[in-house]
Amino acid sequence: MSVSTMGLIHKKFNLTTKKDDKIETDIFSCDRVDIIAQKIVENRNSYVKPKVVEAKTVIIEEANKDKASEILQRRLARGEITLDEFHQKIQRT
Repeated sequence: MSVSTMGLIHKKFNLTTKKDDKIETDIFSCDRVDIIAQKIVENRNSYVKPKVVEAKTVIIEEANKDKASEILQRRLARGEITLDEFHQKIQRT
């Protein structure tokens, strides 16, 4: 949100940020406060917000539906069901 410098002898800068509707202020002290504050402002100004692309056209294709017996055969082949379960389920379909 903002960067400000303070102090005559011992230079410090305040960095105020906002995240999730919370405002935080951090105080840093270092030798070249003016250069660091300038770099922070430059980086903030050069930030480009990512663009969001919205779909304008939706294409719906009808999928081929497998028969219940074909699904059961594949499940039997993969070992997901036993032969007895396969016969019971086939009789129900």
